[in-house]
Amino acid sequence: AFWSLPSEVAFYLLVPVLGWASRQQERSYASRGVWFFSILVLAVVMRVQISGHLPTDPATVTVPVLLGFHLPGLLCEFLLGSLAWLFVQR
Repeated sequence: AFWSLPSEVAFYLLVPVLGWASRQQERSYASRGVWFFSILVLAVVMRVQISGHLPTDPATVTVPVLLGFHLPGLLCEFLLGSLAWLFVQR
């Protein structure tokens, strides 16, 4: 499905930046997990905000609709996979 490609590409470009930033915080897996979890919480809050501003007419295209189909709206789902990978590595 083409609709997911832009958000996937953006996420795969963001993952190295998140990994680098988490390594700057602390070297232990536990602190990296806390760091990624904090980003996940922010992503969930962003998703809730986007969902709260969706139009009632599904045919209407607005900024919240576009954000919901791109990385800001899907970041929480992608970060869950990153957290799962981090904990599997332990």
